[in-house]
Amino acid sequence: MVEIITKSQSSLEKAIALIKNGGVIVFPTDTVYGLICDATNKEAVQKLFQIKKRDLEKPIPVFVKENIEDNTIFYTKFKGIKKQI
Repeated sequence: MVEIITKSQSSLEKAIALIKNGGVIVFPTDTVYGLICDATNKEAVQKLFQIKKRDLEKPIPVFVKENIEDNTIFYTKFKGIKKQI
């Protein structure tokens, strides 16, 4: 399902909830639209790969905040491979 939401505090909260629940959102940047999901949620990343029709062996970029836990696993590509930071 696709839902377009306007820029507001409630829409930000809704986007955060969607990401936390395994959803994928589209977010405009200064030059392109980006697809955003929780990189620690394997099912969400699989959805992202399906949406993009991306080869499972081709890694995706992951952006993280400064203070992440040392044991956090980010799913950047599949076929049984996990990239751990």
